[in-house]
Amino acid sequence: MVPIRFIAETMQAKVNWNQELKEVTIDRDGKTIRIRIGSKDGYVKEEGGLGEDKVTLDAPPEITKGRTFVPLRFISEILGARIEWNEKLREITIKD
Repeated sequence: MVPIRFIAETMQAKVNWNQELKEVTIDRDGKTIRIRIGSKDGYVKEEGGLGEDKVTLDAPPEITKGRTFVPLRFISEILGARIEWNEKLREITIKD
């Protein structure tokens, strides 16, 4: 789990928070991702596409100490990055 604003903005995405719905919206390159705190359901919409595609997260987003955390692989891969895990170094590399 990683802070959503950190990972999304590092990948040049815009992040918006809807307090009433407890929902995060992430926009990048014509792709929009919507996720809600406590729900494993996410929604992805491609620019020009018809409707949204429902996707399932490995773990639901959560708020800890005022920050929203989401599964790293889900957000990164939806935004077009590749995740590599180095078992020996116990290190994650994100390639955008």
